[in-house]
Amino acid sequence: MLKATKTKEGDVEIRTFKFDQDTTRRELANMVILNDHPLSLVEYSGFHRFMGTAQSLFKIPSRYTLKSDILQIYDYERAKLKGLLEKNKGKIALTTDMWTSHNQRKGFMAITSHFVDNSWTLQSRIIRFIYVPCLHTSEMLADAMMECLHDWNIEHKLSTLTVDNCSTNNGMIRILLEILSNVSLLLNGDMFHMHCYAHILNLIVKDGLDVIMDSFERIRSSVSYWTSSPKREENFFETVNQLEIKSTKKLVLADCKTRWNSTYLIIHSALMYKTVFAHLKHKDSHYKNVPTEDDWVLAKEISDKFDVFYQATEEFLGTKYPTANNYLPTICDIRDAVDGWSTSTFEQIKLMASSMAHKFDSNWRKIHGIMVVATILDPRYKMKIMECYFPSLYGDGSSYEIIKIQEVLLRMVEEYKQNSKVSQALSSNRTHVSPSQSTMGPLKKNVSI
Repeated sequence: MLKATKTKEGDVEIRTFKFDQDTTRRELANMVILNDHPLSLVEYSGFHRFMGTAQSLFKIPSRYTLKSDILQIYDYERAKLKGLLEKNKGKIALTTDMWTSHNQRKGFMAITSHFVDNSWTLQSRIIRFIYVPCLHTSEMLADAMMECLHDWNIEHKLSTLTVDNCSTNNGMIRILLEILSNVSLLLNGDMFHMHCYAHILNLIVKDGLDVIMDSFERIRSSVSYWTSSPKREENFFETVNQLEIKSTKKLVLADCKTRWNSTYLIIHSALMYKTVFAHLKHKDSHYKNVPTEDDWVLAKEISDKFDVFYQATEEFLGTKYPTANNYLPTICDIRDAVDGWSTSTFEQIKLMASSMAHKFDSNWRKIHGIMVVATILDPRYKMKIMECYFPSLYGDGSSYEIIKIQEVLLRMVEEYKQNSKVSQALSSNRTHVSPSQSTMGPLKKNVSI
C-alpha cells in the first residue's frame, strides 16, 4: 500500500504504508479528545461511510471501546506528567480558578501548575478539574487543594499559589499555610499567597466602567437589537456590504459582567460600524435606541484609552512566555495613564479616572514583593526600576518600600544559596563553600547601590 505525505518543504513524498488497527484506533481517540467530539461519533452512518472510503480495513470500535481507549490515553498522559513533575528540580507555582457551569448550578475548581522544566522550557499544565459542591467554603477548597497536592506528590515543591481576591480564597490560603511545611515553602511561606494581577486589573477597570456605563447604553442596546435574531443580523451585514465597509471585525455579542474586556470589545467592534447603525434607523421603524454622535465620540475616547488595559490583560494571560518581569513597568505605566485622564475635557472620563485611581491605590498594597524582584532580575531593569517608579507610587515612603524589596531579594538569594549547598552535599562529598567565599557580600554591596 502506498501513502502520500507532505514534507516541510511542501513537496509530496510517496512511501509504502502498512495499515495498523491499533494505531488508527488510538488516533481516532485522539481526534475525539482534541476536537471534543461525542463518543457517539462512531455510530454515525456518515462516519461509517467516510471510513469505508478512506480506509476499508479499519474496524470501527464501539462507543464503549472508544471510551476505554480515551481513558487509557488519559492514564498514560497523567503518568507521564507525574514523572515530569517528580523529576523537575525547580519549584512549582499553582493557580486556581472557580468555574461555574452555564446553568449556574455547579461549581468546578481548576488547578494549574506552572514550572520551568529541566530543559528550561516553561510548562503550564492543568492537574485537577474537580466539582466542588456549593457553597464553596474555605475549608472545602483547602481540602480539594490538599487532595490534589498529595495526589501529584508536589506539596514539598510549591513556590506560590495565585488566587482571585476574595475572602473565601484568603481563608483557604490560611488553612493551607497551617498544613504545609514552612521549611519547604519559599521564604517560610511569606511569598506563598499571590493575588491574581489580571483579576485586580479587572476590578480596577470595572470600577471605572461602572461610573460611565449609562453613557454606553444606546450602543449596547443597538448591538443587542441587531444580533437578537438571524434575520436582523442578516439585514445588518447586508447594509455593511451596501455601504462597502471594509472590516473583518464582527459585532461582539457576549457581555460578561465579571469581565471588563467583554464591554471593551463590544464598544470597540461597534465603532467599526458607526455609519451602519445610523443608516439602519431609516430602514427599521422598530429600531429606536440609536446612538447619538456624542455617544460615538465618547466611545472612541474610551476605546482608545482602555486599549492599554486590554493589551496588558492579554499579555499577562499568556502561558507560553514569562510575564512577571514586565509586571512592575506595565502597571506603573497604567497608573500614569490613569493620572493623565484627570485632565480630560470629558467630565465622564474625569469621574472614571478618579474612581479607578482610588481603586488602584487601595489594591496596590496587595501587590506581591516577589513580582518586583522578578522585574529587578530582568537585566534591562535591575534596581533602577524601583528608583524610577516607586516615588510616584509611594511618595515619601518610597525609600522604605525599596528597602523592603531589597530585604526580600537578599533573603531569596540566601535561601537559594543554602538549598544549593544541601543539593551539592547530597550529590557529592565536595567541601562546602566557606563564609569568606560567600557571594553574599558582593551582592549586598550591589543591592545597596
